[in-house]
Amino acid sequence: MTWRLASESANSRYDRWVAMWAAGVTANDLPMAVGDPATGEFIQLSPAAVRLLGSAANYLDVVEPQDASAELLRQMRGGLIEGARSRRRLRCLDGSTLDVDAFGWVVRSSDGPELGLGIWLPDPVSTVLDLGLEDYVTAAFPKQGPNRPRRHRLLIDERWRVQSVDLSTDVILGWSRNELIGTSILEWTHPGDLAALLFTLARSTSDAKARVVVRVCHHDGSYRATGIVPTVIRDDQPPLVALVLTPVAERRMTASAGSLTAIPGELRRIADYLENAALVAPPVDLTDAFGLDATGDLSPRQWEVVGRLLRGERVPTIAAEMHLSRSTIRNHLSAVFAKVGVHSQAELLALYRRRSDTPSQS
Repeated sequence: MTWRLASESANSRYDRWVAMWAAGVTANDLPMAVGDPATGEFIQLSPAAVRLLGSAANYLDVVEPQDASAELLRQMRGGLIEGARSRRRLRCLDGSTLDVDAFGWVVRSSDGPELGLGIWLPDPVSTVLDLGLEDYVTAAFPKQGPNRPRRHRLLIDERWRVQSVDLSTDVILGWSRNELIGTSILEWTHPGDLAALLFTLARSTSDAKARVVVRVCHHDGSYRATGIVPTVIRDDQPPLVALVLTPVAERRMTASAGSLTAIPGELRRIADYLENAALVAPPVDLTDAFGLDATGDLSPRQWEVVGRLLRGERVPTIAAEMHLSRSTIRNHLSAVFAKVGVHSQAELLALYRRRSDTPSQS
């Protein structure tokens, strides 16, 4: 399967953008694809995806259930959701079927049609894929004191090559500016972390807070945990992406780790809580009680927080169960309070009980 655009002849910004994603997917060791969310057509399959699906041209031709997958694509391109995690069955090249966790994210673009990034992982590997959940930002980028690591800014072209480097010190991870220029970040990112890097870049097209920690090759051959914050550059000239790199305090990982299962504990945040309206739609009694729309007024995560609160769970329990901090849960509740016109958990509960006990006028 080859992509529709050749990197050598990609002249427009959008052509170069597609070329970049095709190159990133091709470098990945996992079953991954970039495609057109409007049609489900594949633009590029990774080698692992080709081995799995052959020369399939369209996602909807190889996935079950097809209707549910088509609906998710519709919600993504319509802006209702940015990403989704779902359980799917793929029809493989050899005639067999494979149950997978399917992850997808929309790559938003102001320069042309949007792209869709997808990956299919059988259990248990999918439980260690990190897609940059909310509080992961705090865990991976803790507040630092006066001696915090310096940040470095790299500009990347459509081939993922470093075009320029703004070093706040003479070296980063043992590499000098001259040594970094022209190298590909796909080559010095640990193969087991490329998927997380690609999904974080996809998220950055719609979320300014997108960031991730990946293992980056040090000059001495070891891999070191490094925080990366990507930003898409909105202009007509190369490069396409800026990356801010921050070494993560004195954590070292050897190249022998070699697989997703070796990603350290802070990367084991799974994507169960992606805001997927189709998978976590709120109960009708909640929407009716608060007079809210099921898809537009609150995010799926906020609906989940409300549901748990009404079931009697306390903030510490909700935070632990959802793998979020207590402050994040309180922020979600504050947003809910503003939407329904109350000021506290007690008022929210009282409003729910009052409206639930009121007979329907229909």
